[in-house]
Amino acid sequence: MWILPTRARDPIYNLNRIIRLQAVVELVTNATAQSLRLIAQQLDESRATILQLKMGMDYVLAKQGSLCGVLNLTGNACCFNISDNGEAIRVLATKMESQKAKSTWKTNRLEKGGKCEEGKRLFSYFILRL
Repeated sequence: MWILPTRARDPIYNLNRIIRLQAVVELVTNATAQSLRLIAQQLDESRATILQLKMGMDYVLAKQGSLCGVLNLTGNACCFNISDNGEAIRVLATKMESQKAKSTWKTNRLEKGGKCEEGKRLFSYFILRL
């Protein structure tokens, strides 16, 4: 049978565990948002490079009917489209960061020297939200 230590039942102890967990989640959120921004930047650069190469190939192969004429492609097979999802990725990263900012305001009061009773109220607030 699993027995919890008595300290684990103390509201301040549990609140501190929640605050630590929140800090870890914030670090992961920041790293993920930054990674998403870098991916979006790389997608934008790759898209621009591919389009430049396609235009260059079409220019060089203009006498043969561009790249599609050389490869004997017609209709939809010749259609060239690269989706631009970079902005959607940046919006997602911004939403992640704004959500993180909303969740930190209640714990900041306790970290700045809040009293024990305030900690118990905050703990109750978190427990009721779970």
